[in-house]
Amino acid sequence: MSIALGIDESHKVSDWPPLQEHDIRHVLKGFGLSPAAHRPISWQSERPFSSAGIIRLDDGYEVFIKRHDYRLRPADSLTDEHRFIEHLLAEGLPVCAPLRDHQQLSTLIAGNGVFEVFPLLKGDDLYHTTRSWEPYHNIQHAASAGAMLARLHQASSHYHAPSRSPCLLTSCMEPLLHEDLGESLRHWVLTQPGLSAHLPANWLDELLPLVTPFHQHFLSLRDCMTPLWGHGDWHGSNLTWHRDHVYGIFDFGMSNLSCAEFDLAVALERSFIRWMAPNSSHPIAYEQIEHFLDAYNHHCPRTAARNALVASLLPLCHITFALSEIAYYGYLLGDQAHADIAYHGYLLGHARWFHSSAGQGLLYALAPYA
Repeated sequence: MSIALGIDESHKVSDWPPLQEHDIRHVLKGFGLSPAAHRPISWQSERPFSSAGIIRLDDGYEVFIKRHDYRLRPADSLTDEHRFIEHLLAEGLPVCAPLRDHQQLSTLIAGNGVFEVFPLLKGDDLYHTTRSWEPYHNIQHAASAGAMLARLHQASSHYHAPSRSPCLLTSCMEPLLHEDLGESLRHWVLTQPGLSAHLPANWLDELLPLVTPFHQHFLSLRDCMTPLWGHGDWHGSNLTWHRDHVYGIFDFGMSNLSCAEFDLAVALERSFIRWMAPNSSHPIAYEQIEHFLDAYNHHCPRTAARNALVASLLPLCHITFALSEIAYYGYLLGDQAHADIAYHGYLLGHARWFHSSAGQGLLYALAPYA
């Protein structure tokens, strides 16, 4: 029997109340816009971590509004994210920058919500019904996604900014950089609201034996990395498409300062291992990985040492996000069942899988790219 090692977010109803007309009227007014007089909310997202929807304006145009709980995404953290998006747009990447109000602010705070407003991104959302952790639809999509991620990293290499302000549910590499992984993780956990109270007392005793061998390998390669901002959550449902080609990039909610190799490892972990059925006969999309990495390396050639970092980070790149999910479900939502899945299935389960024959086989198969 195959045991899922994660939460299938694609089949969850949004964790937050849907947008209401009184919300959007107030928010749009702050940006100098007016909603359509009749049924301005044309669509509402079912993604779990925020409330979002497409809003019709009185002039016939549409915008995308997203509301975050202030405990999940403070305004200063969103501002960090927005600056990165604006840089990528200036570099010619197919992204949509947030709108700004008359004070040049890109967020609006109302009650417990932090709002952002975007123009609509062009392209087709081909993955909105795709199950979480599933591969791309075909090898052409995998190759196009790899090529576009290379373009993003090339553009990001010209962006110089510190890590975003600490908050839940971002892609964070920083604890991995230290020799004493246990001590750095213990310190980092304190930056995540409510996390300490929802971790078992022996969490490091359970985690460290699983990840220390991989971490030691990473440390031997650490000096080869070059810091840069990454997308942090690269997979098909955060891209729009035109036939077999990536048309647009969105959802930079997990973007942060890391390095290209960490971002690549996240992309591999998100899309090419069937975590909802890890013990199936074909848990790894090897052909897609080959096309994804070949396309990436064609546009952004890498040294052998830098490519070795990708393989070394693959068993580690989920750690901080999995820990943060425990706080999100346990502390913010009071959902202990999903917090337990995030701990046992995601945090420990993913790390343990890389010690299996399938996990070891994947790391060995990445050797031509390393």
